[in-house]
Amino acid sequence: MQQSGLPRRKRNRRGVKATKKNELVDIDQQLKTVVRNEVPNPPKIAAPLVVSVRRRFQMAAATAGTGELIYGAYLLDMLKVGVNSTSAYRLVQSLKIKRIEMWSQISVASGSTTNVSIPVAVRWSGSNWSPSYEMIDSSIGEQSSHLVTSPPRGSAASEWIISGGQFDSGNSSLTELFRLYGTEGTIVDVWFDLVFRADNTSATICTFLTTGYVAGQLYYGNLDATTANIVPIGSLNVL
Repeated sequence: MQQSGLPRRKRNRRGVKATKKNELVDIDQQLKTVVRNEVPNPPKIAAPLVVSVRRRFQMAAATAGTGELIYGAYLLDMLKVGVNSTSAYRLVQSLKIKRIEMWSQISVASGSTTNVSIPVAVRWSGSNWSPSYEMIDSSIGEQSSHLVTSPPRGSAASEWIISGGQFDSGNSSLTELFRLYGTEGTIVDVWFDLVFRADNTSATICTFLTTGYVAGQLYYGNLDATTANIVPIGSLNVL
């Protein structure tokens, strides 16, 4: 009786061990299935509307010897909505300049023997911890001058330009961002990151205003504000 019972007990132990092993495998498979089917958390996003844009302008006349000065307030005023005939609100809360690209007209007509070099340039304004920096290119023959440049590290234009902040001004050498040099017809493309207004504070009135606004209408501003020498290209409401 004892001898006939021993094998059964061994078989039972092996069977118990095998059953426990199978249960552990099943639990492990269930856990892997749960992990695979787990719904991820929503990704982090910015609450306000943030867009990257490329705006195109053209010089209506050659810049003076000192260049066309661009201030922070000029850029913050570029997108606005009319309040009344003499006032408009800013739509942009802050912005960052990514880069500038310029093209001049060609130096000479095809077949002409006259060669007049036409330069274009961007002079990035320095700060207390960075010198000014200038990029320039000149046309040769039938090839137009062309340059691409981004704000150098430490320059005024490398910072975020915030409405009501340090660079929100249009009449101070301390808030000058850059200067543009070119002849009539020069194309200027500017890349921006724009953050639109998202808080419930009072809307900001544009610094540089003219007349003729209509309440509720969207308007585009010139790159140089009311100087109106570097104007947007396209069928736009420009004031």
